Amino acid sequence: MNRLIVFGNSNYNTLGVVRCMFDKQVAYFLLLVSESRFDTVLLSKGVKEYKRVDSEAQGVSFLISRKEAWRNAVILPTSDKAENALDAHFNKLAGYYRFPNAGKQGAVGSLMGKQLQVKLAEESGLHVPMTVRYKKGQRLPEGIIYPCIVKPQNSITGKKEILHKCQTKDEVLQAVTASRHAEDFLIQQYIDKEYEVLLIGCRLPDGRTMATGRISKKALVSERRRCFLWNHHHANRKNSFLIYPKCMLF
Repeated sequence: MNRLIVFGNSNYNTLGVVRCMFDKQVAYFLLLVSESRFDTVLLSKGVKEYKRVDSEAQGVSFLISRKEAWRNAVILPTSDKAENALDAHFNKLAGYYRFPNAGKQGAVGSLMGKQLQVKLAEESGLHVPMTVRYKKGQRLPEGIIYPCIVKPQNSITGKKEILHKCQTKDEVLQAVTASRHAEDFLIQQYIDKEYEVLLIGCRLPDGRTMATGRISKKALVSERRRCFLWNHHHANRKNSFLIYPKCMLF
């Protein structure tokens, strides 16, 4: 069986993956991006082998240093930054590892801009909320439908934690001004909903497209904050559960 490498930062995605691997008794090596001295992911009882690095770039350097010993290993990225780092070094990694890619270096990273994703969705016949692009310092576009969502245009340079729900023009400007992680934003019509459905799919090397499953996400909503609660095993002697929250400011 090929070696499996889980590559990502200390977040709920990585925690969910290592939990699933533990449940299915699949062995893996965890390549964890974190500068923290305390990582929730490392509390999981399924983590046996791991290496902690300070950045995705360091993680890729580590993989390159192990490429001969780990030839044909499968890398499972659990964050956009991890996937983008693999994509940016496709030419150095592709002959040694198996990981999600689009066949050439930089191809995946070019698709991580949300404006392009909106364009592709529209071209595919999907109904897309009214969306405009806005860069910090510019005049706010006309025709914005309120309430709206303000979010980073690129999932690499921005963070989901700075996603805001805004009721007025002033709130939009406040949200953009307060952002320290992004300069480029999408302002998108807010769609009220009871739940979200995440469709997971991939395209295989032979051209076939597969939808491998779906995840329904329900939220607990307060006035300004929406928290998705995720249950994971907590690695302690009492074998209790850890509730790991992901909170996004709206």
